[in-house]
Amino acid sequence: MSSPLTLAVLLVLAALLGRAAWGAFAAYRDAARARSIIEARTTELEAHAVRLEESAALLGSARAAEEDAREKLRLARPGEEVIIVVKEEPRIQEGDAPLEHKPWWQRLTEWLTK
Repeated sequence: MSSPLTLAVLLVLAALLGRAAWGAFAAYRDAARARSIIEARTTELEAHAVRLEESAALLGSARAAEEDAREKLRLARPGEEVIIVVKEEPRIQEGDAPLEHKPWWQRLTEWLTK
């Protein structure tokens, strides 16, 4: 039969082994998480590099000059029209009361008590 001392030593060794295994698993999990983040960032940077190469190829071309003129100078080809959409700001007229911002719970109690 086993002595209590042998069982205690085996129990301590099992606990140390379990702790070491858990530490290795945690390190693996952290490394896998970091790898997925790095892979996503690499994909993002590769797509950005492709876009930069495409715009660099367009820089010297006549198409790039036309696109710049159309966007920056708002030029149009013969027969085309340039439409500019302007967002209209709400106008406050005299006599309008300023809007009060009430917390949601006050609006709810007012609504329920009406």
